[in-house]
Order: sequence, then C-alpha cells, then structure tokens
Amino acid sequence: FFSSRMKHDPPASSSANAPPQPAAKAKKKKGPKEGPPPPAAQKDLWKTKLCNNWQHGSCHWGPQCSFAHGEKELRHADRQAELDPEQSPNARMWLPPGADAAAQQRDFASDFDPNFIVPGRVANKSAELVHAVNDFHFAMVNDFDRNEFYRTAMRQVITPESKVLEIGTGSGLLAMTAARLGCKWVIAVEANRHMAALARENIKLNNLSDKITVLSKLSTELEPEDLPDKPDVLISELFGTLLLGESALDYIHDCRTRVLAPRAKIVPPLGCQMATLIECKQLESITSVTEWGGLDLRHLNALQDTATVVFTKQYGFRFSTVPHTMVAPPVRILEVDFEKADPAEMQSEGRFEIMAEHTGIVHAVLLTWEAFGHDKCASMSTHPSESSFQRDMQWGQALQLIEDTQAGDGSQPVPFRVTKGEPLLLIVRYAEDRVVLQFELRRRAPQNATTQPGLGAAT
Repeated sequence: FFSSRMKHDPPASSSANAPPQPAAKAKKKKGPKEGPPPPAAQKDLWKTKLCNNWQHGSCHWGPQCSFAHGEKELRHADRQAELDPEQSPNARMWLPPGADAAAQQRDFASDFDPNFIVPGRVANKSAELVHAVNDFHFAMVNDFDRNEFYRTAMRQVITPESKVLEIGTGSGLLAMTAARLGCKWVIAVEANRHMAALARENIKLNNLSDKITVLSKLSTELEPEDLPDKPDVLISELFGTLLLGESALDYIHDCRTRVLAPRAKIVPPLGCQMATLIECKQLESITSVTEWGGLDLRHLNALQDTATVVFTKQYGFRFSTVPHTMVAPPVRILEVDFEKADPAEMQSEGRFEIMAEHTGIVHAVLLTWEAFGHDKCASMSTHPSESSFQRDMQWGQALQLIEDTQAGDGSQPVPFRVTKGEPLLLIVRYAEDRVVLQFELRRRAPQNATTQPGLGAAT
C-alpha cells in the first residue's frame, strides 16, 4: 500500500533461501522499531485511545485498527496534538496493514511460540503485512475480472504522454498494466518496504524497470520533488469491503490537491455504496435463538448486536450461497466522483425513503459497492450476484442486523416485520473518519424523508 521510505530496502530475495527459523519469543518494546519514525500526522494519535468496538467484544480492523486493543497497546499522545487535533489531520485515516508509518509493529515470527518453525523468508516481515497478504491479497490479484476492469478503465485514459501515479501498488500489478498500455512513466507508491521490494522484483522480472519507479512511503508523505513531473493519471485500488473502508476518498483527495496535475484523471473515477434490505433465515439462525427441546432461550437475544456493520468474511460464509430475499430494491446511499469530491462535503447522516416490495422480516441491511470507468460501461461490483469466489474472499459484503426500535420495551430486539407497499425510512450515519457507518430502519411517512447527494456530483 502507500508508506514511509527506508534508506536501505533489502532485496526481495534476501531471505528467500534462508532456512526456516525458530520463532522468536515476543518481547516488550519500548518504542517503534529501528528506522525512520512515523510521520507526525500518523503517530501523534495512533493507538492513543481504546477502541470502542474492541471494548464491546470485536473489532473488524484487527491489528491495523488505529485505536488501541487493550492497555498494552495504549500510547500517550503528544500533548499539543491532544490540545489541537488540527495538528494531526490524517490521524483518523485508515493505515494499510504493515505500513512502515504505523508505530510499534511486530515481526511475523513473534506471533509464534519459540519451538514453532517460521520460514526465514517471512520471519522478519511485518506481521500485519503477512496476515493481510494471506487474508486477501492473493485472492485480489487472482480476481481476473477485477484486473480486466482496471485494464479497461486505464485504456480509456492512458496515452503515450500520460504520467501515471499509483498509490498502494502492492504486487505492482496495476503499475505494470499501465506501463504496458504505453504511458510515459509510472511512479508506484507502496506503504511497506518489504512489499515495495517485492514489487520492484516483479517489475524487474517483467522488464519494466525502465518505466516504473517504486517509492516506499505513504502517499500522504509524497512531495512534488519526489516526482519527475505532475502526474496526470492517478490509479488507486483502495476499496475495502465498504467503498470508503480504506479511506479512498481521503487519500485520493490528498493527492489531487497536492501532487497531481490540474484535471488529472482518476482510475476508477466513480463509485457508489449500495444498501439493500434483506430477509435471510440462515442469517437469523446464527445471530439469534428461540428454543430447543422445549427450553425457551430467547433472553440470550438481549445481547444481539444490531449496532455494528459486520463483514461476511467474519461470519465465515459467502452470502451468494445463502438463500435470501431482497425486501426492497438496492438504494444508492453514497455516490462519489473521485475526480471532484472533497471529504469535507460528506454529511454525517443521510435519509432515504424506500418502499417494501415483499411482506416479511427485514433481518439485515446488505452492503455492496460498484465502481465505474470513465465511459460508465466498464464496472466492478461486490454484489453477490456479480461477485466471484476470489472477490468474496478479498472483499465479500457487509451486513448490519436490523431490529424494530419503535416496538417493544427495549429489553429484547423485536423483529422488523414489513408488508408489501409499506413506506420505510432508512437512516445512514457516518463516523467522523468516513470509514465506518451505521443504519437505522424506521416506519415513516414518505414526505418526511430526505436524501444525501452524491459527493463531487454536478448539481
């Protein structure tokens, strides 16, 4: 992804032939590992507050969460940054797993007991990076339809005179694709020095080193003097399970305002976040209880979480394989023009009037997204009907359970039952970091609903 440059990047093959090493015992560290310190914007508030989700039982960000998971991770913020949050404008942006800018990283070997064997090629790599690559990166690169979408979208804007910047290059695949399409040059930015070294080896292997330069730093650390000229094409694949789940809007806007040429093309330029009310008995069977053997167990439902958006990967199933019914048509809750949008334009709440098309129970809101090329014909989607095994394993979808908050006494979640033709109001709330969102479903008269406009869209 997009991170802090080291003076001596080790060659990608430096430990490839090393014998397996016994895992090192995890040691307490007094501070960050050796190397350049993380930029002030990231380190001032990194891990300085406890994570609310973690305190309530689970955080889907895992080790890359910018908030502390326990007292051992908790750091003391710089006093000035605490008094003046504006001194740390990027502190709430998502940091890619294993980014060198993240404080207090650990080696992969430290995750294992001393008598366990860890291959030397990964023993000294960032644990967060290794986990992330094995969690989704292999699946992402093997999503051939995704790769073809990017190639098609790039072909619409790249010319022999194009100067290309890619942020979050990873394996270098998209940078190499741009180079093969005949652009003038590519600067590829990568957050982890080990991943950057591997990208350079891939680029060398494909005889493209004369066209592509890999910089190991965060894109937010990129300065105009790092570039031979102002890039006129920006390529990014910063989408998470949620459209803005990896702070795509923030990182792209930062590049647009600081280092890109005026009217630079963004690939992909457009994205929309979709929300669909669904009925799913299978989902109900793993998120609530009724009775067994004549024993009533329903009081356990008092602990049902209807406040958190959960990824289908966390549930451990592919949603496309589970029978379900769309209770209402998908709603575009957010449309983003990445060539124009400003994160400051994003509202903290959106309201959408919808109409139930089926009688039944709304068990959850299903979240998917779609991205488009400049011709709006080329598209990539995470909708279950358009996804694939690889795409489900890297992104999948997200779900938030729904209860009828306007019914009952509040001691138990009440199922949200609807009838065909019933008008409903879907309320979307966005966190300050624009990464996390939350839904509420109400019964409401149609005239009381409002909507959130698209970000960067012409009005």
